[in-house]
Amino acid sequence: MNYIQEFYFGNIRPAEDGIRQTAEYKRALHTVIESEKKLQQMLSGESEKELLRLLDAQSALLAEMTLAHFESGFRHGVQMMCDCLK
Repeated sequence: MNYIQEFYFGNIRPAEDGIRQTAEYKRALHTVIESEKKLQQMLSGESEKELLRLLDAQSALLAEMTLAHFESGFRHGVQMMCDCLK
């Protein structure tokens, strides 16, 4: 099978390639985790629920942005390929 067929049949999954876990990424992830833990300890009741609602909304937003960037990258890649064939 060629690359396009592999991609079509789901054998290639770009979203599963993972994130390069650079030092910057690890620092940011650690900060997020620690900050979330501290806030959850400090908050209770409605405040904690609002924090969780905010975090869920941010996760949904990030997922949408990631998809949009993937689509944009794919379009740009296809456009570059088309330009190469001219």
